[in-house]
Amino acid sequence: MKKNSKNTRRYESKDPQAESKEKARHKVNNAVRDGRMKKPKVCPHCGAKGGRIEYDHHASPPGWRCSKCNRRGPGA
Repeated sequence: MKKNSKNTRRYESKDPQAESKEKARHKVNNAVRDGRMKKPKVCPHCGAKGGRIEYDHHASPPGWRCSKCNRRGPGA
């Protein structure tokens, strides 16, 4: 995260988990970069192609989802 952004500092002061979320994001990004984790091209939940695929660490079990499935919540 950009430490010099006014909004970022405001968000971090309100969210006590901001640092752990950033660490989780870095772990996933590093694993994808290093080839230890593969990012799918198709959403495994709804089969959408060509959209943004995100790693949802809040889901049970955690995994990849498209933006729409991620917004629907953990049970989607």
